[in-house]
Amino acid sequence: MYCLLEFAQAVKVKRMLTEEASDPAQNFWHYINGTLMDLAAIQWCMVSGSDENDTHWKRVVLKDQHDAVRSDMLKAIKLDADGWKAYWSSVVDCRNQLAAHRDLQAKVMSFPHYDPALAAADFMYTRLYPMGDVGDLPQRLDVWSNHVANNMAAIVRVAFKASSSTFGPHMPA
Repeated sequence: MYCLLEFAQAVKVKRMLTEEASDPAQNFWHYINGTLMDLAAIQWCMVSGSDENDTHWKRVVLKDQHDAVRSDMLKAIKLDADGWKAYWSSVVDCRNQLAAHRDLQAKVMSFPHYDPALAAADFMYTRLYPMGDVGDLPQRLDVWSNHVANNMAAIVRVAFKASSSTFGPHMPA
């Protein structure tokens, strides 16, 4: 559950940063954006990547329900099995070649668009929530991650304005 929370937060905060801190002059903002995308790929793969991960959804859902859960997820995210396989590979390749490891012969040139992964994460969170000891975890992943990004936006606006007016460009002329 925490992996899905961290994934959704990373993507939503990155998107908020893109809106609030567009065209940053300082390397700091580029670094934060890249780090958030790395984190998103890594966290998403912990739940949806390799079946061997202790945090993979198949470790929580009973084996006789795997096919039904996958089928329901595909319907929810509006992808067929081939589309999911291609998308899944793009995120896993990004994680393996750019985020978790630095593959000098990487074929992945950019981060995937995370809309399908967000939809899958939201589906899985909703499906897994009743199965776990959730404590004070939020009930809805999408509502929580939007709320977190919106709360951070005020801080980012002030920090971005201060960094651009105080420090100027990150590289000397």
